[in-house]
Amino acid sequence: MRRIDITSPHKIKGELIYNMNYMRDITNKAKNRKNVRPTITGVPVKPKDCSELPAGSSSRVYRIYPDPLSVGVKVYCEMDTDGANWTVCIN
Repeated sequence: MRRIDITSPHKIKGELIYNMNYMRDITNKAKNRKNVRPTITGVPVKPKDCSELPAGSSSRVYRIYPDPLSVGVKVYCEMDTDGANWTVCIN
């Protein structure tokens, strides 16, 4: 954090504007980062549903991430029946 010269109201106002802009930029970056999905060669590292699994994946239990910031949910992905990519929630 920068030091503020409190002897001048204009300098205080300038510092407040600087800090507000800085906080706005950090907030916008965080919002944008939430929507970015990490990938390895175009396949999401954290798939949001069974359709985002790599082509040719077998039917089995996978962990999906409907919310990229969550710990994920275990689901059964049916990859063979009627066009594949069916997500079955399990308890």
